[in-house]
Amino acid sequence: MQVVRNYLNKGSFTIEAILVTSFLLITLFLFCFAFQLCYQQVLLTETAAWLAQVVAQNEGKPQPFYYQGSLSELGKENALMKELSLRLSKSSLRPKEVIVEIEPRANFLQSEIVVNITQEIKVPLGHLQQFFSGKTTWPLVGKQTAVCVRPTDFINHLDLFVEWLSKGEMISAALFKD
Repeated sequence: MQVVRNYLNKGSFTIEAILVTSFLLITLFLFCFAFQLCYQQVLLTETAAWLAQVVAQNEGKPQPFYYQGSLSELGKENALMKELSLRLSKSSLRPKEVIVEIEPRANFLQSEIVVNITQEIKVPLGHLQQFFSGKTTWPLVGKQTAVCVRPTDFINHLDLFVEWLSKGEMISAALFKD
């Protein structure tokens, strides 16, 4: 009797082993994909910082730039965008779409250059995500700002401010004579 019982219970561990093994493999795959997304985010941020620094170091006033399209078409814009395309192609994840924005901002004392690089990455089981968010891709954004302070501009603005104050004192003295 004992031999028959062992023979009938022999295959009971196979179903549990299949479930546990498949769960572990799926978990391992998701961890690897999460690490690839983290690397892609770091790469985007590093590339945005590099691009902001290069644009800030160029002489003259930076122009706004906007690009939306594929990564391969980005290199056809100019030499700087070709270098940007080479830096972004280091990753193993290929984006569905790339958006590059360079926005110069200026105020009284300093100017800023804001660089946004957005990539739409396809995710596994994107159709499930499409049910909840309406998109099968996941956007990754790298944003950096370079601050440019030019001493000549600062001195020029300060000189104009002092001149404006002195004219204001002369006008107020003429209007409010006692």
